[in-house]
Amino acid sequence: MATTDPKRAALVRALMERDLYEMLDIPRDADDATITAAIATRTEWVEETPMRAAARDAEMHWLAWSERALITDPEIRADYDAALARKAAAVDRAVESRMRVRKLHAARDQLAKREAQRVVPIVVDPPKPAPAPRKRKAAVKKVDAGDSAHAVLQATQVTDVEEALRSLEGADGNVAVAIAFAERAVELDDSADTLTRAGASLRGIGETDRAIALLRRAIDADPQRTDARISLITALSDSGDLPAAEAAGRAAVSAAPADGGVQSAFGKVLVDLGLLEEAETALSAAQALGNPRAADELRTLRESYSADGDVDGVERVEEISYPAPPVTNDPAVAEPGTTPAMEAEPIAPADEPGADVTDEG
Repeated sequence: MATTDPKRAALVRALMERDLYEMLDIPRDADDATITAAIATRTEWVEETPMRAAARDAEMHWLAWSERALITDPEIRADYDAALARKAAAVDRAVESRMRVRKLHAARDQLAKREAQRVVPIVVDPPKPAPAPRKRKAAVKKVDAGDSAHAVLQATQVTDVEEALRSLEGADGNVAVAIAFAERAVELDDSADTLTRAGASLRGIGETDRAIALLRRAIDADPQRTDARISLITALSDSGDLPAAEAAGRAAVSAAPADGGVQSAFGKVLVDLGLLEEAETALSAAQALGNPRAADELRTLRESYSADGDVDGVERVEEISYPAPPVTNDPAVAEPGTTPAMEAEPIAPADEPGADVTDEG
């Protein structure tokens, strides 16, 4: 069961930046004597190896943490071992997810090749005089998206970026057509807005690799595009690359901590990685910021805590999801069967003993 001590939980999160067993080259079930010997060996190596002073101080700091986490405090070691196990399981799930995605892509490509072999060659009509701009737009709107070859040809003739984006969104799942219009839209206008919209549309039809590339370009063009950051987090998660999704989420939260959508998307990735307490913080923020997706992600977090047997975690999520009504002395809004007090008692300051402080995220 995960610890509820905030300081211990913070230490465990900090320790997750490095695998102490791997650093000390010892097995996970090593006893205290083995760990002590490994720390001594590693300390000697650090002291004798030429390195910058800052790097040496950092290594000595990690060795001090290793002694505390693996020898001094058994509860911290138990929490740390559990967190490592959850992270390893999440990595395994991510690998399996990536394999499934690759198999689906391979099957889709094979199907597309078979369909392409059955396409009847299209006879292109002789060129006609160029119509007026309004007629040209009307002609593009009437393109049959089912005729991939014709639609792809039409994509190269579009001269208006909005028309290209509308055609991309209306491609009805036709991957070749969607890619053609996305490339044409970006060719006409490589602004952050166009890159974001094209990337989001491609993500929606499963073209995650192309979507990720466009969304990264959008963020480079405008780091404040939170919709691009949210779409990038989701695309990376869909592709099965949870570590990259986590990195994108941390960058997004750093850039826009007050955006509920960013906090919600990041929290979802943390739940998938098994970093439940950190996910709780992100989703609490998303809930407080009024993001509509937060409720669904909090339910998933609650189920994860329940699967781990963490009753305290379940209770905390329920308090976040269903906060208690505010205390009132107004008879008109008092609960049935209760007698309101004549005068509200003063609330104790947060720094006084006995103060009842509820952290609602």
